[in-house]
Amino acid sequence: MKADCWSWACCAIELFCGLPPWEGERMAVIMQKVLVGKRKPEVPRAVPQPMAEGLRKCFSRCAHHPPPAPKPTLATRPLSRRVFW
Repeated sequence: MKADCWSWACCAIELFCGLPPWEGERMAVIMQKVLVGKRKPEVPRAVPQPMAEGLRKCFSRCAHHPPPAPKPTLATRPLSRRVFW
């Protein structure tokens, strides 16, 4: 569950900024940052505040309290029904 929340949050960040967290870094460097340095991906400023808070919770390291799934907000609902494909 914890890895799923972490990866979901990374995917959401990529959707907002067009690039995955730590874009351009080698996998070994990313692993060093996350596992040894205990670093978390930064949440872009463009992410609406309610969703940003949910994303930050997904990066929690507390093993006893898994992060809750983010609650749907206006930021996660479809923008319009009048979108033409």
